[in-house]
Amino acid sequence: MEIQYVVVPPVFWEQVPRHRERPCGRTRYVSAEIPLPQEAEVFEIKAPGVVAALQKRHSLIRITKFSDDNLHYQLLLTGEHRVP
Repeated sequence: MEIQYVVVPPVFWEQVPRHRERPCGRTRYVSAEIPLPQEAEVFEIKAPGVVAALQKRHSLIRITKFSDDNLHYQLLLTGEHRVP
């Protein structure tokens, strides 16, 4: 199992297929990796990802890869948050 924390523009979440989505709408299950945008930042630890997402007003997504055809994308922070 591999876990990555990815900081991406808010529109990326809309590109993640929703045909297998939890009722909360924040976790989606996919059978293939979704290409990340060029400006994406990838972290192995959550805390630096949170800081980067807040500074850029981007979304933070945790990608859990169980196998090549079993991945979970979980929206942790939306890009709609405000930083004073």
